[in-house]
This record gives sequence, C-alpha cells and structure tokens, in this order.
Amino acid sequence: MTSEEVKKLFRQYLSRNISDGQKEAVEYWYHSFESEEPLMLSDEKEKQIKEEIWNRIVPALSEPLPNHRNIESFWVNIAAMLIVICSIVFLVSKRHFPHSSRPDLFTEVHTKSGERKKLILSDGSVIMLNVGTKIRISNDFSRLRTVKILDGEVYFDVRKDPSRPFLILNGKITTKVLGTAFNISAYQDLSKMSIAVHSGTVQVSSSKTASILRKEEMFTYDRKSKTSKVEKVGAKILSWQHGVLLLDDVSFEDMVILMEKNFTVKIEANQRFLTKTRYTATLPTSMSPIKAVEVIAAIHNLKIKQLNGTFLLFR
Repeated sequence: MTSEEVKKLFRQYLSRNISDGQKEAVEYWYHSFESEEPLMLSDEKEKQIKEEIWNRIVPALSEPLPNHRNIESFWVNIAAMLIVICSIVFLVSKRHFPHSSRPDLFTEVHTKSGERKKLILSDGSVIMLNVGTKIRISNDFSRLRTVKILDGEVYFDVRKDPSRPFLILNGKITTKVLGTAFNISAYQDLSKMSIAVHSGTVQVSSSKTASILRKEEMFTYDRKSKTSKVEKVGAKILSWQHGVLLLDDVSFEDMVILMEKNFTVKIEANQRFLTKTRYTATLPTSMSPIKAVEVIAAIHNLKIKQLNGTFLLFR
C-alpha cells in the first residue's frame, strides 16, 4: 500500500465512510503496537525523530485557511495526518520506554567513592559495581533484560537465556549478550571507555561501528579522538575486583579522577610537564590515601605537599 492509499484510508476512517473490513484493518494495525518488542533509541536518534515529526506538523499549521466549502475536508486531512504522527510518537515512546504506564520503570543503584557493590538480578545474573558508579536496572525482565550505565565501571556475569537478550546501554554504545562475563568501564570524566570480555562473546554497536568481541578481547573508544579499536587483553582488566587500582599509562587527568574515586583524595600539579606525564602504578585499594599518593610520587620521582586537604605533586 502506497502512502497516498494510507492517507486515503485514514480520511475515510475519520469521515466514517469506510467498510467494516477496512475499519477492522485500521483498528487491528493500531492495536498491533501492543505486541511490538521495545527498541532502545539513543538520545540523539530520539531527538532526530521528534524534529522530523515537528517539521511535518508546522507546514500544515502555517497554510492559509481554506474556503467554507473545503473546510471540512481540510480538517479531515489534518486529523488524518495527526493520527499517523501520534501513532508514530506512541510507537517510539513505547519502544523507548516499554510499559511506560508503570511508575517504577527502573531501579537506580549507585556506589560512592571507595565503595563497591555486588548485585544478583532477578534472572540470576550477577553484576559488580566499582567505585563511583551509577546504573539503572530495568524492573521488567520478562522480554528484554536492560541495564543502563550512567557513570562508572561494572562487571557483568550474565545468565544465559536466548529468548531474552541482555542489553547494556552507555551513551551511544550498546552491548548485547546472551550469556557471558565481561567488564565495562564507562566513567564519564575519563578520556576512554572500554568493554573487555572475560568469557563468551559480546556484540558492541554504535551508530557508526559494530564489533564482535571474544574472550580476552577489549573494545576501547577514545572520546577525544572519537576513534575505537579492538585489542587483546589479559585478566588485568579485572584487577579492581581483587582490590587493586591499576594505572596503565594513563593521563594526568585520568589518574586524578581514578585516585579520587578509589582513595577519596584530591591531587593537583602546577608544573605543566607533570600534567603531560603518563602515569603507571599498581595500588592496593586497602592502603591509606596518603600512602597511595606517596607511591605515585615515588614511582615518578616526584615530591608531594599537602595543602588544605589537597596533595600537590611537584619536582
């Protein structure tokens, strides 16, 4: 059926000049939305759809009013168009927020700096939250299991269920699994985010790329250069689960963020070369904050001074 035929059918439906068979077809199409599987849209895609819908409405509202003979036909056409548009809005909102009539769509869980947390989900999957993490867990796992990472790092051990894919949403990146164990590091303030597979396979996709990750492979996205790569990694990516902060050739900015989240310390440097230095260290998170800073300073041949609760690195 062409778009013109669809419009004609809606005009007939609104004017009640329609056969019982055609009326049944229209109503069946409308009620079929109830069986649609939810489709997660990125914020960018949702905004694009809203703009397209609005751009369809504006021209019709700005047209000059018709004469009296055609005014009934004019409003029937407008109403038909609005029904189609509202149906699209309904379908998109239903897919983006399944079961939106429920007030409790998700449960939000977070950890503070220095705090870690283990959760067992309703399907038997296990997730572990690293320090300074915030996530949202869908309350309805009946058709689609969904977790959204707002900030932080999470390890997933997903219970296998081919009939219910497990989706992890993180900005523009979507990770889809059926049953596997993997780690996602997605701190908003860090320059990079990563997805590392411990066992099984994982599908990682965005608006531009799609990758299949296997055991001991890691997908890394650089937020500054907007580039991504897949590389081999070992078990070191899971060091935080064993109470170890691993700084592996990180920037000064990333080092400062990770030290604050793990040891609740603030670090500064007023010498330019120090802010351009890359930092490497292995730090047990059980050590005291001042000891952790001392280790960083010793490894990189630096001195420290404590001023008003902030540690200043210098040489």
